[in-house]
Amino acid sequence: MTVRILLNSIFLLTLAAPMTTMAQKTPETSDYRIVGYYAGWTMYDRQYFVTDIPADKLTHLNYAFALISDTGEVMLGDEWGDTQFPYPGEEGSTGLLGNFHQLQLLKEANPHLQTLISIGGWTGSAKFSDAALTPESRERFARSAVDRRRRGWQHRAP
Repeated sequence: MTVRILLNSIFLLTLAAPMTTMAQKTPETSDYRIVGYYAGWTMYDRQYFVTDIPADKLTHLNYAFALISDTGEVMLGDEWGDTQFPYPGEEGSTGLLGNFHQLQLLKEANPHLQTLISIGGWTGSAKFSDAALTPESRERFARSAVDRRRRGWQHRAP
């Protein structure tokens, strides 16, 4: 009887040890990428906002979508939602607003979080072939993406 209790105890401890180790892992210490995907339009149709994202549980957040302009440059997908929508407490502010400002705040509160932006999407991919057509168009597209990152998204595409 004592041997059976001892073996059951060892078995249960063996099962519990990995669970304890996994429970202590956080996105910062995880061996895995925990990627979230946020589509900007969910603020309209689902009333799901950047402020609702559980960033403390993610390693990466992919934001959708930026688009490609007629000139082959990266541009905002939804200028109002991305940079102008006043979240609570932002009314009257003259700086960057909208989802992009909330993404900045989310990243400040979660420094481990890597943020990315998708370009195109189902309805925004028609101009990719033109943007990739020539070395010059690829250069213009890539330069515009880098410039957007450096200048900030509040500036309009040319």
